[in-house]
Amino acid sequence: MLTPQEVSTHSFAKASFGGYNMAMVDEFLDELTDDYTALYKENAALKAKLKVLVEKVEEYRATEDSMRATLLTAQRMADSIVKEAEQKRDQMMTQAEIDAKLRINCLKNEAAAAEERLRKGKEE
Repeated sequence: MLTPQEVSTHSFAKASFGGYNMAMVDEFLDELTDDYTALYKENAALKAKLKVLVEKVEEYRATEDSMRATLLTAQRMADSIVKEAEQKRDQMMTQAEIDAKLRINCLKNEAAAAEERLRKGKEE
């Protein structure tokens, strides 16, 4: 493949009437055309690959955004579940304390009534 420097420094032999040798010019142009055709095809193939890669990058970005949104939703849901569980725990603890105090009061009343009966029984 010809480099740009080779193209710019290439020289043609002079023809007999002061012009360039047509066969040499044609040969050079053929070589240059082949190189240009190869570069053009390679450029087209690279553009097609670039387009596919750009589409993939956009697809991955969309997936990343979706995953980020899903993760944030899951985080919020987890926080909500923890908060709800803590509230339920607090309610259950409060209710258990109330029930325990009521039961203690009930047992104290029963004990006091039993002591009163025992005292009355002893008096009789």
